[in-house]
Amino acid sequence: MKFGTIGAGTVALAFAREALARGHEVVLSSRRGPDALADEVAALGRGASPASVEEAASRDYVLLAVPWRNIESALKGLPAWNGRVLIDATNPFVETSPKLVLADLRGKGASEVVATLAPGARIVKAFNSIVTARFNEGPVKNGGRRVIFVSGITPNRPHSSNSSSRVSASPRSISAVSRPVAACSSPGVPSPVATSSSSAIPNRRKMAAGRS
Repeated sequence: MKFGTIGAGTVALAFAREALARGHEVVLSSRRGPDALADEVAALGRGASPASVEEAASRDYVLLAVPWRNIESALKGLPAWNGRVLIDATNPFVETSPKLVLADLRGKGASEVVATLAPGARIVKAFNSIVTARFNEGPVKNGGRRVIFVSGITPNRPHSSNSSSRVSASPRSISAVSRPVAACSSPGVPSPVATSSSSAIPNRRKMAAGRS
């Protein structure tokens, strides 16, 4: 399976490491351009390659992992999506320092906003509810498996739940992306993040810091 990333910060790199370890290929992209990703690609090793955002976004599965303030520019001018999967790993913070400020989404879910900016894409919300440091520790914790919460807008099982199970933790389908999500976590399992801007979000600063 070939994945592309829009963004090359800690979230995208963590995702890439897990995907590569399982034999997939990853095309990294950043607004800095492919030449600026030489060190990251070298560290990731075989199966990783740098590309323009347009090239990375042409893959069948694309991870969006950029700060919320950059999503519009990151998704502008990309190839037609034509039903390809866009995995939305963003959280809607307009500021992260000195304090976290949630965007005013006017009642919409964050991935509804993303869907508007990527018409024709199948949007799946995933990888935004786990702190990167925990993700990097691997899928097993104290004898149990970490859970990655997945939600999508397709009528059947979210299309990326299969791909996320091939990357790391066990996927759990929980909701359409337009609905706020709330769930309890088991010991050792991170709490989920709702897609609604009005929801309480745990570990927000750490999750917000991992997108570039």
